[in-house]
Amino acid sequence: MKKTILSMLAIALLAVSCSTENDNELTNQTSEIEEIANLVTFTPDEDFDQSSKGKYVGIFGHYTNTELHGKVYINAGNNTKFSALVRLVNGTEFRFKGQAQSRDGNQIYFEGTHGSFNLDIQDYKNPIVTNAYINGEDTESYMVLTKSTKGGDPFLINGTYTQPDDASFFGNWDLIGSGITVSETVSVTPPGFPFPIDVTVFYQEIATVSVSHTGGPTPFTDDNTEPNTATACSPVPVMATNAIIASLDMVNFGISAGGQSSTLNGITSNWSINFTPEITGITPATYVADDCMPAISGVWSWNGRTGTSLLN
Repeated sequence: MKKTILSMLAIALLAVSCSTENDNELTNQTSEIEEIANLVTFTPDEDFDQSSKGKYVGIFGHYTNTELHGKVYINAGNNTKFSALVRLVNGTEFRFKGQAQSRDGNQIYFEGTHGSFNLDIQDYKNPIVTNAYINGEDTESYMVLTKSTKGGDPFLINGTYTQPDDASFFGNWDLIGSGITVSETVSVTPPGFPFPIDVTVFYQEIATVSVSHTGGPTPFTDDNTEPNTATACSPVPVMATNAIIASLDMVNFGISAGGQSSTLNGITSNWSINFTPEITGITPATYVADDCMPAISGVWSWNGRTGTSLLN
C-alpha cells in the first residue's frame, strides 16, 4: 500500500512538473509574440549577413483585397527565434510565431491568430513564401522578401495603381530599396529664405518593383532600374543618377524615378513616379511629371493600357 501511495505521489508530481513546463513554454511563446514589434527596428547579427539566418523584410499584399497591403518583417533564427510581423498600410498589425520544419532551419512555418504561412530560405537571396492564408481569406496573400543586413533595412514603399477607364484593372505598385543607404548633405533655399540651408538626405537606389494583378496571387517583379530622367525635378537634389527612394527624417519618403521601364509578365511597362513628401518650410507634398511640371500621380503604361499610380 505504501509503495502504491508513493507511486501515485510520484505520478502527481510528474504531472505538475509537465504542466508547469507546458505553461512556461506557452508563456514564453506569448511573450515572444508580444515583443515582435521590435522586428521593425532590430538589427540582425552581422554573422548572418551571408547566410540564410537573420532578418528579412519586404512587401505584403493580396491580389484582390486591397486592404491586405503593407510591409512584412521576419526574424529567421536570429538569437534562435522565429517570428514575423505584418504591418498594413492602415496601421493594423498581424503577428506570427515561427517553428523550424527542417533540421537546418531553412524551412519555417509561421502561425498567428490572423493566419499562417510557410517560408523557405534555403536560398537566402531568393526567399520564398507559400500558403499565406491571412485574415480569413480563402485565397493566398503574397510576400516579396529581401535579406536585411547589419548595414540596414532596404527601404520599403507601398503604392497602388489603377486604370481610370477600367475599374477591374488595379493592384499594388510597390518598391524595395537596395539596402545600401547613402547620405548626402546638400544646400537648398526654402521659399522666402534669403539664404540656403544645409539638409542631409538619406537615399537608396530602387532595387525591386513589385506589381500585383487580379489574375492571380503571384505579383510580377522586376529587379532592374534605368537612369532617372527626372533628377532635375527634386527640390533636394543629390548625386544619384538612378531611380531612388529618399528621406530627410527616415520616416517620410519620396521617390525620384523618371523614365523607368520594367518587364512585367514578359511585357515592358514604362512608368514614372516622382513624389516629394511634405518638407516643412521647403515644399508641400507633391507629384511632378518627368518634365518637372505639377502632376497628381505617377503614370504607367503596359500592354496597351495606361493608368496612374499613387503612394500610400
